[in-house]
Amino acid sequence: MTGTQGGIFYLFAGTNPENYEKVFQEFENEILRIQEGDMSQEEIDRCKTCLISSQRLSLQTPSSRGSQALLDTIYGMDVNHWRTYNERINSITKKQIQEFAKTYFQKANRVRLAIGKIE
Repeated sequence: MTGTQGGIFYLFAGTNPENYEKVFQEFENEILRIQEGDMSQEEIDRCKTCLISSQRLSLQTPSSRGSQALLDTIYGMDVNHWRTYNERINSITKKQIQEFAKTYFQKANRVRLAIGKIE
C-alpha cells in the first residue's frame, strides 16, 4: 500500500489460535528466503503476471483509469505513469527484490499483530 509520505508492506494469514506462532515463523522463514535471494525465476515470473493481471483488471473502466491518473499526479508522477506499469514490473530483477527485502524487511521495522482470542 503506497502513500504520499510512505507506505506499508504486509503479510497476513488466517489460522486458529493454536497456530498463530507457527504462522509468524513461516513469515520469518519467507522473509529470510527472499533476503537470501532464494527465489526461482518461475516464482518471480508468476508474481509479475499476478501483479500485471491485477492492475489490468483494476483499470477496466474510464473512472478507474482517471482515478489512477489522479493518484499518480498526487504522488508527483506523470499523469500517464500508470501506462508504463507492465514495463516497470517486467524489468524488476531477482537482485532488486533481494535488496528491497534486505532494506525494508529488517526486524527493527516490523510489527507483528495477532487478532483473536489467544490463550
